[in-house]
Amino acid sequence: MVYYIIMKIDIVYHGRQITPKDIAFIRELIANNPDRSRRFISEELCRQWNWRQQNGALKDMVCRGLLLKLQLDALITLPARKFIPNNPFLNRKPPEVIKVDVSERVKYVLSGRQLLRKRYLKKGEVSLYS
Repeated sequence: MVYYIIMKIDIVYHGRQITPKDIAFIRELIANNPDRSRRFISEELCRQWNWRQQNGALKDMVCRGLLLKLQLDALITLPARKFIPNNPFLNRKPPEVIKVDVSERVKYVLSGRQLLRKRYLKKGEVSLYS
């Protein structure tokens, strides 16, 4: 049997008051299912608490957020992550750097959307468009 020191905890998460009994229940749920995933833990907790959206679906993602918050506050210890989804944006190569020659600045005179003429700026001259 596992014993925990219960202290006064004031947590309200998405409209639900989290009590020390709730935290003890979550710890027991995790202890009784040590080989199960975090998703299973959150879905089972939603079923036990009848924590549902207006359309009847479980508030699974809200519950996972609660579990992560409780873990960050050192109130529970979640099982290790079993699956880390691939994120192609994290694994992509950075684009090549394109070098631009800015030694010669060119002034463009625009009329509406058409280019009327271009001329090279003299040293020290400032363009209205740059």
